[in-house]
Amino acid sequence: MAKENSILLHGLALKDATLKVGEDGTPVRAMLYMRVVDRAKSDENGNEEMQYTTVFVYSGAPKVIAKMSEIVEGDLVDIYGTLTTAKVPKKRVCPVCGSVNTAVGDVTYVSPLYVCRREHGLSPDEINAKLIERAEISNRVYAIGNICAGLDYNDKNGTGNPNLRYQMAIPRTIRVHDDTANVETDYPWVLATGYQALEGKDALRIGSTVYLKGHLRSKEQVKEIQCSKCESVFTSQDFPLMRISPHFTEYLHNCNFPDSK
Repeated sequence: MAKENSILLHGLALKDATLKVGEDGTPVRAMLYMRVVDRAKSDENGNEEMQYTTVFVYSGAPKVIAKMSEIVEGDLVDIYGTLTTAKVPKKRVCPVCGSVNTAVGDVTYVSPLYVCRREHGLSPDEINAKLIERAEISNRVYAIGNICAGLDYNDKNGTGNPNLRYQMAIPRTIRVHDDTANVETDYPWVLATGYQALEGKDALRIGSTVYLKGHLRSKEQVKEIQCSKCESVFTSQDFPLMRISPHFTEYLHNCNFPDSK
């Protein structure tokens, strides 16, 4: 089967890149939150307004870390990479007793192969103009994989835009620096809307292979945690939930092909 898992991003660094250093003081991880174009939305007068989403970029590759370490809040950045999923521990401090609660959770992030700090020191108006001008390259995802879970369809009771949620197993095209060599697949979630959802609910089943062209869309997550020591319940900000939002789906194998109906 052909392999594809590639992402092209151009966006705004929302904060300085965060570095985690090892015992010898050498950076071993780099993290970055970027604002990229989600879509253009028209109002009732036909005026087009850009909608934005936040993506999480993470790497343990030394050359990539060096490039990411140069990025500061307000920079415009180009990134080419792959969509990666992992189970990671996240520490949360109980606001009542101060205990550290650690739990393993799922995170989806962009693993960069190429990073370029494109512009620095622009005004807010200049940044917005650049993002609008470069909207077509701001947030692009291309992926081939098998449907492995989900296929949850919601027609919004006929009152809104229907959606179809499913999980894909995408074979890796490269070795991610932070993972062990035996990790060969990533498992991102997909949220198809509108026509893509209507067509997909009949065409797809578990085991279907599809080729998607789309963009990343994120959603903030706040989790409810019960402290393991004092049993107090508190809320904590989690990693953003990043999903693929397809605008084109090619049905490759094990599908109820729409064209055959």
